[in-house]
Amino acid sequence: IKTMKVFKQIVITIFSISLIYVGYTYYKNHKEKETYKTALVKDLEQAYRRISLEELERAKRMNKNIQNYLDTIIQDPTASKELRLKHFLISEKNSNINLNLETLEDSNWKAAQQSGVLLQFSKKELVVLNKAYSLNEVLKKAKEEVKKLTLESFPSSTKDEIHTISYKYSIVLLKLEAALYDLENAIKNAIEALDSDNKLIKELNIK
Repeated sequence: IKTMKVFKQIVITIFSISLIYVGYTYYKNHKEKETYKTALVKDLEQAYRRISLEELERAKRMNKNIQNYLDTIIQDPTASKELRLKHFLISEKNSNINLNLETLEDSNWKAAQQSGVLLQFSKKELVVLNKAYSLNEVLKKAKEEVKKLTLESFPSSTKDEIHTISYKYSIVLLKLEAALYDLENAIKNAIEALDSDNKLIKELNIK
């Protein structure tokens, strides 16, 4: 009987310790997830504001200004078109869009991947997050294309050459716009999935 009592006490003690350990582990994992979730939502909000309030409009303006200028320069019979064109393109790039800007900062996302905390996220949360950060890579490539094009030296003596420049800029800037639109939408979905009571999302839904 005494042995039985001791055995029961041991079992109860082990069970209690196990319960405490499970509870502590759950609390620790939950707290870690919430910490990363808060950081990710903050990054997503900042990126959304950058796109909706700045980058998208600047990309559109740059495309419009360049196309208007190229249409005008075709009719200009004066010399040194190439020099003037180069200066204009550089000026447009510098004044309208920061191609070196990290639209969606991904350091917290990479840290979350390395930490293993993403195992605590739901399938829905992971799907929308993966989509947002994948589209962020697409945007980075689109920015690199624009940056590369602005560094090119174009012949601009004939109308055909001007049309070629116009077409190239139109294509890469439309790609940039599309990448910004896609990322903006993906970010909105990601924020909504991670934080349904998010203030920014509520403001957007009212509009």
